[in-house]
Formats: sequence, structure tokens, C-alpha cells
Amino acid sequence: MRFIVIMMLIISGSAFADGTLTPFTRISSVAMGYDIQYRVYVPVGIQPGDQLPVMFITDGPSYIQNGRTPNVLDRLIRMNMF
Repeated sequence: MRFIVIMMLIISGSAFADGTLTPFTRISSVAMGYDIQYRVYVPVGIQPGDQLPVMFITDGPSYIQNGRTPNVLDRLIRMNMF
């Protein structure tokens, strides 16, 4: 039973502090011909000037809500996958 509870905490991500998403920032895209918005995911413990890997995701709102991207990234970071 203990194993199941621990696994549920790991899967849900509730046992760990989570990174944060910045507010939306709007930029004008000349190539696309319209404004676009973006957000940046910041992992826990990151300091200004730290060098990090970068991943760009289009369709961000869908990935954030349906794919739970921040939770997935938190888990990958904890597993040293990034």
C-alpha cells in the first residue's frame, strides 16, 4: 500500500514543489502577420543567468492545460532527464 501511495504522489507531482509559468507576453510577428503570446516555464531553484536547455512548444495553451506540460517537465527534471 505504501508503494501505491508513493507512486500516486510521484505521478500527481503533489509531493514536490513545482516550477512556475510567467504571465503571457505579447509580441508582434512580422512573419505571421499578427501578434502572438508566449509564456516561459521556470523550474524551481533557477537563478537569473543560469544556462538551461530550451524547448519551444507551439499550441502552448493546449499543452499546458491538456498535456499538463509544467507537471511533466517537473517530473523529467527530477528524474535528471533534462
